[in-house]
Amino acid sequence: MVFCLDAAHRATLALLAALVCILAPTAISIGGHLYLLYADESGSPTDANQQHFVLAGISVFERKAHWLSLEVEKIAERFCPSDPLSVELHGNPMLAGRGFWRKIPMVDRLNAIKDALRLIDGKHYRVFASVVGKSAISPDDPIRSTFQQMISRFDHFLAREHTHFNNTQRGLILFDKSSKDTSARNIIQINSTGYGGRNESYRGHPL
Repeated sequence: MVFCLDAAHRATLALLAALVCILAPTAISIGGHLYLLYADESGSPTDANQQHFVLAGISVFERKAHWLSLEVEKIAERFCPSDPLSVELHGNPMLAGRGFWRKIPMVDRLNAIKDALRLIDGKHYRVFASVVGKSAISPDDPIRSTFQQMISRFDHFLAREHTHFNNTQRGLILFDKSSKDTSARNIIQINSTGYGGRNESYRGHPL
């Protein structure tokens, strides 16, 4: 599938933001072993100047999350060796050179973005993404639509692991808490009403 520049750009930003979530401390007690899906969004559902809304996430088996976070931390260390966790690898300010990134050369910023995305090898870590053209689904809510698609695909992935590989695992979806708690409200609503699928293999939790 070929996306236009706006959609591809937003998908990249959402994936990078999801990687940042892996570095965030998670105040959740996780029992047993499961797949974690770190997810974040890119775009505004109400801004008429933005054609697309994107929700993207990275699925990591729980025992591998620590090692992935160490690799992301190594990239952050390039810019602040004494305190890499203070460096936020957020796509928009990195691309625009805003704030902390203002004095960092563009080539270094772009290399950091590329290196972070290269960590997603498709073997140990899987990408889930939903890209919607807002005009195509109007008047439906693009946030709810992308959440439904992502949750459905994550649940199908868990079902395939169980059916074809005898690998029965649960799933936990970790969302970045948006400024207006839109993500949390949609998680609660979809968990309660379902999305047209089984809705039985995962739980959602805002960070």
